[in-house]
Amino acid sequence: MKKFLSIVLMILLVMSPVMMVEAKTTTTSKTTTTTKKTTTKKSTKTTTTKKTTTEEASENKNPINIYVFYSSTCPHCTELHEFLSELKEDKTYGKMFKVNDYEVSDSQNSDLMYEVVSHFKQTYSGVPIYVIGNQYMSGFAKDVHGDQVKEAIKKAYDEQPEDEVAKLIQELGNKKDSNVVGYVVLAIAVVIIIGVIYSSSKNKYYDDEVDSAEELDTKSSEVKNEKKTLETKEVESKKTDSKKTSSTTKKNSTKKKSTKKKA
Repeated sequence: MKKFLSIVLMILLVMSPVMMVEAKTTTTSKTTTTTKKTTTKKSTKTTTTKKTTTEEASENKNPINIYVFYSSTCPHCTELHEFLSELKEDKTYGKMFKVNDYEVSDSQNSDLMYEVVSHFKQTYSGVPIYVIGNQYMSGFAKDVHGDQVKEAIKKAYDEQPEDEVAKLIQELGNKKDSNVVGYVVLAIAVVIIIGVIYSSSKNKYYDDEVDSAEELDTKSSEVKNEKKTLETKEVESKKTDSKKTSSTTKKNSTKKKSTKKKA
């Protein structure tokens, strides 16, 4: 049983890293997405006006992501959301960005926020925290930050930088999936070990039960043998006593006869 348990543990130790790597690879392949779309050519008929190269390039760009970490009780967060909502209605800026909100009372959103703060080598100073393209910003007052936000949106839209926050989200998802696989493997190992221990203890109990039953049978047979021996001895003792009694009776009758003859 000990050999079987050690073999099971060795198999689990060998398989665990392989399963985690496979799960991570699978998750990565599923979550990998292309951030840029292929440009499409538009066939235009004869028109009176022609668009400039800059305007055509601008039309083919993707809106950039703005990641906002906020609290529902934060007035500066509310002011930022109102400003972004107004800006979304603007003909120039509205097409340039998408807003991704993360309420930090949620533990997962909070974890992501601290990852973002650490990634951009900043110190947490409260919400709102927001990333425009790859520009980290915190705090908001329209008079102070309004123009800065517009400039950051235009710059990110024109340059189309790699989305670092999206990469962080993907990495955190991969870590979470790997941890889940690890916990599943650990749970399976625990169940197997418990099953082996239970099985071995049950077999041991069964063996002890069989041994005790055999001991009882042995003792019972010994008692029966002793009883037979005692019964045999009693019978022999009775036979001996009866013989003695008969011999004594014979002697007495012989004495009586001799006495009568003398008389």
